[in-house]
Amino acid sequence: LMLQLGYCQYVAQGGDWGSMICSNVAARYPQHCVALHINMCVPAIPRDWYGLLKLATGMFCMSSGERSGLASTMYFLKFETAYQQIQGTKPQSLAYGLNDSPVGLLAWILEKFQSWSDCGQGDPLQSGLSKDDILTDVMVYWVTQTIA
Repeated sequence: LMLQLGYCQYVAQGGDWGSMICSNVAARYPQHCVALHINMCVPAIPRDWYGLLKLATGMFCMSSGERSGLASTMYFLKFETAYQQIQGTKPQSLAYGLNDSPVGLLAWILEKFQSWSDCGQGDPLQSGLSKDDILTDVMVYWVTQTIA
């Protein structure tokens, strides 16, 4: 697309699906995509025996910090990814609910801020977000009806 638009060089940025798409673009067109920024890193699964062996043996050679990081990741995958399931299987049902109720929209976004910011199980304001920041974000989605 970028070449068709007349751009010989460009940069790509993506999150969620965009991170995978942009990574693929950067890998396929390195002479044109001169920089890549993604905010959802997806590791490549090894496809050869040597890579699989390194992965398997690496589990036993992890430092305590690496084990802690892995435990944190496993916790996130188990308890903090339900939104991916509903958005991936029943997105339209969720969309109607969020676009119909400002309180529902606020609850949805506030829960995401609480889960994804550096506030642990505390108040999202502890991460540096202000009430105005949160309400501004909610209002952008509410007024434009673009949460879905």
